[in-house]
Amino acid sequence: MAWLIGILAAALIGIISLQFRGRRITSLGSPKRLSSGTGRERSVDQEPDFALGRDAESLLARLQRGRVWPLRGGTQQEDLDLRLSDIAAWCQARLNTDKTPVALRPGGAEQPKLTGNRWRVVDGLADRRGPVSDPGSGHPSGRFLIYFPDESLFDGAAAMMSDGFFDDDNAPPWGTWFGYFQDGPLGSTYSGYLLAWVPAAFIGAVQAGIDVNPEQCILWLADSSVELRRVLPLGVVTVRAVAQPRSSAEQHTRSLT
Repeated sequence: MAWLIGILAAALIGIISLQFRGRRITSLGSPKRLSSGTGRERSVDQEPDFALGRDAESLLARLQRGRVWPLRGGTQQEDLDLRLSDIAAWCQARLNTDKTPVALRPGGAEQPKLTGNRWRVVDGLADRRGPVSDPGSGHPSGRFLIYFPDESLFDGAAAMMSDGFFDDDNAPPWGTWFGYFQDGPLGSTYSGYLLAWVPAAFIGAVQAGIDVNPEQCILWLADSSVELRRVLPLGVVTVRAVAQPRSSAEQHTRSLT
């Protein structure tokens, strides 16, 4: 009974906080969730526009305009694919020994703070995670999640309902972060967001967290209207993970299937 009271209290706090913010997410713009009702599984109404070609390159460059790390591979798209391949392999290797979200926050380390140049913070996590020597057998699958760090109400409801996948700030585990993107001007509502990889084993738990998040600061990429959805698959993705040192990036092939 105590846990039920806790959930209801957290949800009530979130709703009240949302009212005091002046209905910010409806008056100043929101991620425009595309699903209706509970936000559960639905048919995908828009697939990535692979015909974008060079326009996809310019789009990714614009969305990552504050990024200072050099590209891996020959293009923006290949660089993103390589980062996805790395993160999927790393998560799979971690989950081979621990099936809980703790595995995605190794060493009990605190979540990185998204301050200063957020692109630099997220890119730096690649070194913090380290290379993967044995990702295990099979190709990992999962979904893309986006997190708007500036819009969180920090109510803890998503953390409770997702069995600890999200933290009290509504952030996914830092081990799943692999990109930061900025749609609109700095400081504008729902413009800057983190891209995270959710292994298939956690999709249900993550959906439970999303369902109790009134400000919609956590969403599946497929259920948002951010520009990144134009260049990434929107459903469950299977990754051809290849565990190689980052200096061997040229040996990778495209990782999305």
